[in-house]
Amino acid sequence: MESVGWFGEDGQFGQLWVYAVDISGEMVRRARMALANHDNVVIEQNSGQDLSVLGDIRVDFAFSYIVFQHIPSKHVIECYIREVYRVLRFGGLFKFQVQGGYHKFRLEADGTLDEVEPDSWIGVPFTDRDAVDLALRCGFEPRYRIGAGEQEFWLWYIRRWEWETRARRFLQRCWSRLRTRWDWWAGSE
Repeated sequence: MESVGWFGEDGQFGQLWVYAVDISGEMVRRARMALANHDNVVIEQNSGQDLSVLGDIRVDFAFSYIVFQHIPSKHVIECYIREVYRVLRFGGLFKFQVQGGYHKFRLEADGTLDEVEPDSWIGVPFTDRDAVDLALRCGFEPRYRIGAGEQEFWLWYIRRWEWETRARRFLQRCWSRLRTRWDWWAGSE
């Protein structure tokens, strides 16, 4: 079973809840059977595009393993990461794995090389720069990145506090304006 998990505390005494989703109805059925005697586990089948089946929950930690490496679209992966941002509390951690290595060619049985396009087996590769840019676009701090260039590229994203995000955007706008004015001034001489 591909793993996507969300963990959060609920109630006065901080009971741990586990929320899990999978696109496969069969995997959801098996997980529900295996965890039927755990009252604090919620397992749902999602659409393959978002996490709307989870509603408006708030969690402290999100985890994904062997999921994004099979998605052949950076746009779909970014949509999922934005959804994790939506359900993650400020300061929460999202640890996940993407395809970091990319094999442009595959050796066929007859010894020829065949060009490989991203698909649901290989997925779409991410570079270290891609991972940082993705985190920043989605409002996360890219805390750790391990395995760039390898099949299992692990990322730790922290959801920033709202004031951090606003301050960073303000500083980026200021820097952009200063750079534009400097370019104009330097070019006018």
